[in-house]
Amino acid sequence: MIYHQKEFPISVHDESLDNYLSKGWFRIRESIFTTSHLINHEQNDLNRVWWLRYKLEEIVERKSHSSIIKKNHSFRYSISDFIEANQTHIDLFKRYTSSIKFETYDDINEAIYGDGDHNPFNTKIIEIFDNEDLIAVGIFDVGKESAQSILHFYDPLYAKQSLGKYLLLITIKFLKENNYTHYYPGYIVCNRPEFDYKLCLGEDIAQYYNPETEGWHVYNASILNDQKYTEDEVIDFFSLSFSFKRVKPRLFYQIDRQDQIKGGLLDYYLEDGWFRMQSSIYRNSHILDFENNAVFKVWRLKYVISEIQTHASHKRIWKRNRNFKVAFSDKCTITEKDNELYSKYREYVEFDSYRNIEEAISDDGRIDIFDTHCVRIYHDDSLIAMGLFDKGRVSVASILNFYDPNYSKYSLGKFIILLIIEKMKEWGLSNYYPGYIVAGKPKFDYKLFLGEESAYYLNREQDWVKFEDSILKTETSTSRKFYDLLRLITRVENLSLNDEIH
Repeated sequence: MIYHQKEFPISVHDESLDNYLSKGWFRIRESIFTTSHLINHEQNDLNRVWWLRYKLEEIVERKSHSSIIKKNHSFRYSISDFIEANQTHIDLFKRYTSSIKFETYDDINEAIYGDGDHNPFNTKIIEIFDNEDLIAVGIFDVGKESAQSILHFYDPLYAKQSLGKYLLLITIKFLKENNYTHYYPGYIVCNRPEFDYKLCLGEDIAQYYNPETEGWHVYNASILNDQKYTEDEVIDFFSLSFSFKRVKPRLFYQIDRQDQIKGGLLDYYLEDGWFRMQSSIYRNSHILDFENNAVFKVWRLKYVISEIQTHASHKRIWKRNRNFKVAFSDKCTITEKDNELYSKYREYVEFDSYRNIEEAISDDGRIDIFDTHCVRIYHDDSLIAMGLFDKGRVSVASILNFYDPNYSKYSLGKFIILLIIEKMKEWGLSNYYPGYIVAGKPKFDYKLFLGEESAYYLNREQDWVKFEDSILKTETSTSRKFYDLLRLITRVENLSLNDEIH
């Protein structure tokens, strides 16, 4: 999907869900998002998406509805709060997904919890039975006045019973009886008629959301006319899906995982404030101080290579290290000597880091999904420093720099950065991302040595602006903020509170 916006709220109940839905947002797993297109991977094309809604007072029982209700009158159903999927639900969902031709979730728990174990929505479940056999399930979320359907599935042996539409009608009945005002069944898609069943409640009363006007309009069939896209447009839309320009809560922590994060895709992530973490890419607004149950504000940094000026301090570093040998490698194969050096460095520093270099590159034994390069520095034949960095189409992001503590007076961490900058000039790349600085944590400030006058930081509005000292002012920290962020991290990362967090 093309995610124009995406959030991971801690709770989406009552008026909060109503507000999101009224502005064209919809649930996906444990998050809420907006989109304008689906990517058609088989044909390298796009399909336009239109979100639907109905005013419940305008829905009346039609002849087709009566026919569906009559067809299924011998079945019984129940509606209850969704607690967790049982084995019967799981087995039914597997039978259903094996019979359909379009993509859906791998299992029910993924649809509700994503990668975590927290459901931020108020979720209901409809179960339809033929005698004692479960034959269909509908899952929907409710707010104060609105509801959204999330997932419908049924036993393929009952395909002729129109159970998908029957679940819609049951949902409508429940909502009307409980004085809800609006129902959001999901989206319809150009050139994808399998989603059109959501119009069975009445094309004449259906409304669709137009993100260009930011409003709801009376449905007309012309919006489903197939649109043609050029290859460049498809690439642009695909790129947009990873730009993640979103409105975020004050505290946030997000992780994405892809099969590959290289070239232009890495550029888009970096420009939107994301950064590599092992086999994934993430962004955060704060870091946690576990000793003091406090949080500290994080600011991402960027330098435009053409704007970096040479300072006297840079010249001193070059001069101090001029007799060392430097070797770049575009295939970062880790050696035993690399890990020995890293172990020395890890014992020397005072903050948590990865247990070994391989863990910094991959957290689960997967191959490196980034285009990782490295630079090694030698004194005679002895390895004394090493830097790992990811290369995109126009960008580079530093991942890990370390050195022999016996050479601490040589400013080897800064020397590595200067070497990377020179290599970027040779490659013709434009943007360098050294990582983040932290308000109240001066040990990260060395990344500003390239020149505060040429540094940019990503502000709260998600714009890159010139660095200013005021952002390093420590914010007020509370236990509430600490535990809110801790819950958010453990939910997104699927950790328990007893797990070690790096």
